[in-house]
Amino acid sequence: MYVLWERRGRAVLKAEIAKRAAFDPARVRYNASLLAWLRDRKAAGHRLVLASGADRGIVGSVAAYLGLFDEYLGSDGRINLIGENKRAALAARYPGFAYVGNSKVDIAVWRGASACYLVASSPAFAAELSRRIKFTRIFPRE
Repeated sequence: MYVLWERRGRAVLKAEIAKRAAFDPARVRYNASLLAWLRDRKAAGHRLVLASGADRGIVGSVAAYLGLFDEYLGSDGRINLIGENKRAALAARYPGFAYVGNSKVDIAVWRGASACYLVASSPAFAAELSRRIKFTRIFPRE
């Protein structure tokens, strides 16, 4: 079944899994320093958007649980919202956007951002990406 969904595209695969999987955003481990920083940004009047490659339904449940975001974007069964697709979506809606990412697939998004932030899984990963992207701030893994 998964193979058939994936043949139709990653966005389809994500949507089909999201329809069938139980997801509880309270069980996710969140980066406390990143959340504190986001809360400060929100209090300062910044618009916050949660943009993830996960299925839109899952992204929406995380956004609702955290209560920080003005809007959320996710893969929608047609478009896999990663890399260049995510950069294009954000640039179209928010010219001059700042971006917080945590993966090499985010390089395309950072290249279109006015400010780049990294949630690093390790110091080595942060060093590797920092050779390619100038980060305003790096949030270490907690």
